[in-house]
Amino acid sequence: MASPWRLARRLRPLGGYLLCALTAVASAEPAKLAAIAASPDDARAAILVGPEGQLYTPDGHGAWLRAQGGGIGNPVLVATRGPGATILVGADGAPPYRHDGGAWAAVYLAMHAKAVVARGQRAVAAVGRQVFALDRPEPQRLPDAPGPVTLIGASAGGVTIATDRGLARLDGKSWRTIERAPRGVLALASERWAITATGAGDLKASQTIAWPVGDSVTAYAADGDTLVACAATAAGVDLLTVHGGQVAREAVPLAPPGIPVGVVVDHGHRTSIALADGRVLLRERDTWTTIEVRDALPPPRAGPGPATGR
Repeated sequence: MASPWRLARRLRPLGGYLLCALTAVASAEPAKLAAIAASPDDARAAILVGPEGQLYTPDGHGAWLRAQGGGIGNPVLVATRGPGATILVGADGAPPYRHDGGAWAAVYLAMHAKAVVARGQRAVAAVGRQVFALDRPEPQRLPDAPGPVTLIGASAGGVTIATDRGLARLDGKSWRTIERAPRGVLALASERWAITATGAGDLKASQTIAWPVGDSVTAYAADGDTLVACAATAAGVDLLTVHGGQVAREAVPLAPPGIPVGVVVDHGHRTSIALADGRVLLRERDTWTTIEVRDALPPPRAGPGPATGR
């Protein structure tokens, strides 16, 4: 079944009643989450992003609210911070989208762009072999990749990409192949950390640290030489911290269980884990709290529908 937002775009406006009805249905749907735009200084300040670009922002009292309607039509895959207070997302089969507090807008990189957006603390995207830094007001072209880019991991420390030729790291004005890279890389969490089905690949140390038996990670984030990852379990969530070639495992009880879609650990060790079903696991001072994100959209206003061109 098509979502109300997509249905609204397909139907010709029939007046304010149809528009208001669709808005009411959309706001009444259970909240869902797809990604998290981290704030490394405070996990409580992370921005949560829904699968169609819904934004949930901190209310200052330990909860997240959506106070603004709107969204994007393509499923959100990854979210990151852009320049200033902007949020950037990568969506399936779409260009990057930027939100600066007003509305979502596509970032133009090329005609009919289907971009790959980086995971990590630096905003980078690629279209085919073209790679762009998005951490400035306008996209900045980086050296072309040796092949079409399929994955990107980036931070202030550098940029790593995956192509059909393997993994490569940006070195000045060229891409240098990463020797002894792990096989079966599913994602890049940063320029240093690669994610596989069985472990975390430390590209700097040229080693792979195995996940604990039974864990299959679905969310991850890197900060320098530390990687955190989350895996769903029958009893809750496993929080995995990889550092110094070792992995520490912390079981976080959660009922009912949920699927992690994003995680951030700040410099004060506060942790936010976003779950697909609209809940957030928040740790402060070694105490875990489960929070449900909420919609606080303004009531729909009656009136004519939006203008349409012919």
